[in-house]
Amino acid sequence: MKYLTLLFAIIIASCSQPQKPVTFKADISNTEAKELTITGFDYTKKIAIAEAIASDTLSITQAGVYQLSFGRATTGIYLSPGDDVSMSVDAKEFTKSLSITSPHTDVQDYIKVKADLEGSIFSRALFDLNPDEFASKVSSRKDSLVSIFNASPAKEILSNESESIDLFVKRLMFIYPDYSDRKVTDLPLDYQNVLAGLDLGDESRYASMPNYKKLVKDHFSMNMYRDTSDTYEAVFMNHISELPAGNIRNQLLYDDMKFILGPNDKLEKMYSFFNEKSSNIEHKGKIEELYTAFQKLKKGELSPTFDYENHAGGTIKTEDLAGKYVYVDVWATWCGPCIGEIPSLKKVEKQYHGKNIEFVSISIDNKPDHDKWKKMVDDKELGGLQLMADNAWQSKFVKDYKITGIPRFILIDPEGKIVSADAPRPSDKKLIETLNGLSI
Repeated sequence: MKYLTLLFAIIIASCSQPQKPVTFKADISNTEAKELTITGFDYTKKIAIAEAIASDTLSITQAGVYQLSFGRATTGIYLSPGDDVSMSVDAKEFTKSLSITSPHTDVQDYIKVKADLEGSIFSRALFDLNPDEFASKVSSRKDSLVSIFNASPAKEILSNESESIDLFVKRLMFIYPDYSDRKVTDLPLDYQNVLAGLDLGDESRYASMPNYKKLVKDHFSMNMYRDTSDTYEAVFMNHISELPAGNIRNQLLYDDMKFILGPNDKLEKMYSFFNEKSSNIEHKGKIEELYTAFQKLKKGELSPTFDYENHAGGTIKTEDLAGKYVYVDVWATWCGPCIGEIPSLKKVEKQYHGKNIEFVSISIDNKPDHDKWKKMVDDKELGGLQLMADNAWQSKFVKDYKITGIPRFILIDPEGKIVSADAPRPSDKKLIETLNGLSI
């Protein structure tokens, strides 16, 4: 009996031995991001970036590929308890400059090659192919990925990589109809049944496999976009409500709510819905911050101001437009939906020409695209006042209005007060109803 007691004590002690932490340091130049995030296997660590350095210890319990991200940059990184890992990168040339030093060089090299190959196949040109050409191209790239993996020393370490490659291919096949503007029912059965038998509610795989996580996200988003039974917000709430409670629902809810929640008449309803459905404390804190910020953007509040370069020369600031209604379009040359609104915006501008309203378009293109912005304004003969923000997404006007997606439209009254911080788009008939209800 004493022997068994001692044996159990030894087993318990050995199981409770803490794993050695990962020592991590990143040298990141040319970024405005304030923190770096590492996620995977139900693990999340946020590390502050101070003077281009992010450094900390990571108490992970499972070896594998984690996702490292800051700003809009992301990469896979292999971590194992006890590792000493360092990274250096220039955020402006992320792919070219990324260098990771770790005890698992072979695995890290494979991750980079795989990312480059996946990135090269995921292009607009791919989805312009007809269904047979697309399937052949994807199959060929899958063979390349499998071949590279089988020839890499990483094969002995990454136990679920074959499944990850298969999920990447399934994802491409699944999103093909929407990306190519084709109906699923018009495509071969391989496209219609690509996800048959696949469980998309596996919390473990969602936490540990990036390609599974992306597929789950795309499956949710595509099914929601294909549902035209009601308004976008109503469809979103219905589809979220159908998911079982857990980390998958929490993340999908949070990811979309960051963009759906806005300073409009749906704010209170969407905020209440989020709090009812989410069980993630961190997510709730961030959405509460956003909700609180939106209180300052209600109708009748003084509008945040701008002072930006005018395409016609000089600068234009909010005060220059005092006494007029101002309809602001926040856009960028790379934004397809923004460009799609241009014909409708031109019609509205023409309809209200000579009225007491100014149409202002603010580009949030990056500074290197300044000439591209000027050329597009000329080529498309854009009307109204064409301005360019001084710091893209980080411009004060953009941040003050909590803009996380474009196009975004804003309506300001002659006294500089907000009429709508999330006004109807030019293509929405509600815009004309709104404008006709004003003394313009």
